[in-house]
Amino acid sequence: MNKKDLPLLQLLKPRNAWVAWLLLVVAIAVTVVSWQFSIRLVEDRTEARFRTQSLQLKTAIEERLLNYEQVLAGSAGLFAVAGEVSREQWREYVHKVDINRYYPGIQGIGYVERIEVRGMADHIASVRAEGVYKYLVKPLGAGPYYYPMVYLEPGTESNRKALGYDAFSDPVHRKAMEQSRDNAIPTVTAKVVLVQEELEEGQASFLMYYPVYQGGEVPEIRLSAV
Repeated sequence: MNKKDLPLLQLLKPRNAWVAWLLLVVAIAVTVVSWQFSIRLVEDRTEARFRTQSLQLKTAIEERLLNYEQVLAGSAGLFAVAGEVSREQWREYVHKVDINRYYPGIQGIGYVERIEVRGMADHIASVRAEGVYKYLVKPLGAGPYYYPMVYLEPGTESNRKALGYDAFSDPVHRKAMEQSRDNAIPTVTAKVVLVQEELEEGQASFLMYYPVYQGGEVPEIRLSAV
């Protein structure tokens, strides 16, 4: 029996098998390519979404910092107009600012004053006479100047813990304070743990310092802080 005598289907079987395997290989190849393309498409979309979200977050942070700066600029203006600002005036100013409503994230707006060591006793007595009976400047060092937190509003229990604290004694605060003072610009500290926060909470915070110069003279240094 020769090939001519074989049924047609038997003659086509090997060829059909080869075509079937070829189609299978092609299908697998297409599947792999499609799979890789899908992965790449998802990665591109994820990366694009991440870039968009990062840009939005960066813009939001910048806007919030600008808002903080404007609040401190207002407090500096208060000193520029009044010269001296009483504790009650500072409390009223912060109350009018209404940070809880308009500036979420601000824990308090404070006033830091430079005090000479020889004037320390008078300074403590004057603050206690204003009703802050347990006021002390801390930590004490060698001087000759200290930079205690004199005002801090709102006057919550946690904020009262920071009254009298000399932030200049901390290297992180000191760096920001010096930069703000020397360059006449608002300056943000690196991450710090606030005095009014419990250490075990480990809450990440920062302060922004804004310089206030009496009479426009840099040696008379006073700083506002958020």
